[in-house]
Amino acid sequence: MFAMVVVSTALNCSPRVTMLEGDWHGARVEGIAEELRPAAEAFAKDTQVLVRGRRIRIKTQTSSREATLRVLSEQADLVVWGEDTDAGLAEHRFEAVDVNHVRWKMSDKYTMMLVRAGHEGTE
Repeated sequence: MFAMVVVSTALNCSPRVTMLEGDWHGARVEGIAEELRPAAEAFAKDTQVLVRGRRIRIKTQTSSREATLRVLSEQADLVVWGEDTDAGLAEHRFEAVDVNHVRWKMSDKYTMMLVRAGHEGTE
C-alpha cells in the first residue's frame, strides 16, 4: 500500500534541510479511505524517519532504508526531496506545520503526519 522512500544522492545540502534534522515518528495518515484507516494508522505509528545532515533513514518493523538526500526545491516551510523509481523521479514533499510537526506527502492521495521525537501526543 505504501512504498518506502529511497532518496537518491544529493549534489548539495540546503539550509532548509536542517528544519528536518532529528528523529521523527509517524502519528497518522491523512486522505485514506475509512476502511483502510486502521492499517494505515498502524503503519504510520510504526514509521520512524531519522535525518542527520544529508542522510535519511526510514524504518518500520519490517524494513529500514537509508540514503543521501537530494533536494529538488525548497521554500520557507517546504522541502521537496527526490526519489529515483522505475517510473522516473518521484517527489516527496515535507511541509513544516510547526517546529515539531511535519506533513510528509507520500503520494497524490496520502499524507503522513510526522511528530518530532519527544513530542508524541501533541499532534
